[in-house]
Amino acid sequence: MCKTLNVEDNVTFRQMLKEIPCSRFPIMEIEEEPDGRDLFNKIDSFHPKIVIHKMEDNIRHFTTEGGFLWVGQNG
Repeated sequence: MCKTLNVEDNVTFRQMLKEIPCSRFPIMEIEEEPDGRDLFNKIDSFHPKIVIHKMEDNIRHFTTEGGFLWVGQNG
């Protein structure tokens, strides 16, 4: 089972991010976080291996924390 967390505020896009992978990879377990406010609590409780979230124009660092690749802004 590959646990995936989708963080997306747009309902339509969030639904696509769930339906398309599930149709192609039925072993995926996908949870959603609509606005990111509770992101770290969701990560702590769900323990995803993949986190999909919107990136801003300036990605500055990549780190591996908690067993998954975290891509985000630094500062």
